[in-house]
Amino acid sequence: FACYLKKQKDAPSLEATPTPGSTYSFTPEDGLPSRIEIVPAEGEAVKVEHGTDGLWKLSLPFETEAEQGSAQAAAEQISTLRMLGEVDAALDILGLDKPTHVINISFTGGKTHKLEVGSVTPTDSGYYTRVDGDRIVVLSKDGIDALLNLQASPPYLATPTASQSPLPPTGTPVPVMESTPTPAP
Repeated sequence: FACYLKKQKDAPSLEATPTPGSTYSFTPEDGLPSRIEIVPAEGEAVKVEHGTDGLWKLSLPFETEAEQGSAQAAAEQISTLRMLGEVDAALDILGLDKPTHVINISFTGGKTHKLEVGSVTPTDSGYYTRVDGDRIVVLSKDGIDALLNLQASPPYLATPTASQSPLPPTGTPVPVMESTPTPAP
């Protein structure tokens, strides 16, 4: 317990620098999101891309048409990621030495941005993130969670599945199992 108290006493205090009003991570000058790739530290990456035909396509973990509503909602979420403040602290304290997720975003204007997602803030209101390998900011937890949900539940287009009949096809013999009586002891 004494070691824990000493470590807490020696650790730098983390305070977010407040920003007046709402500040968003990405501006209209960046353009509209055209590609979103979420790469978790563990698990499969997911990438959705806005095609020239105006439809969202899922290109990772495999190529298929995406459920348009979910993909568009994720793109709109990027435009509304609120910045809660900037932080100046060691990467390991913020969970950014080994990010849980990396989010790569391409915009219609040709700009690209990389978000590295670290730990949740002590107040549970945001995530520590590093933008483009440079600035460390706290982004709203709701916004980041909505994007991470894209990776947890990829926007697959619902397709009908063939139902399986519990009976074998007609004309197929069904094996009959016979039991052998066990002698009494």
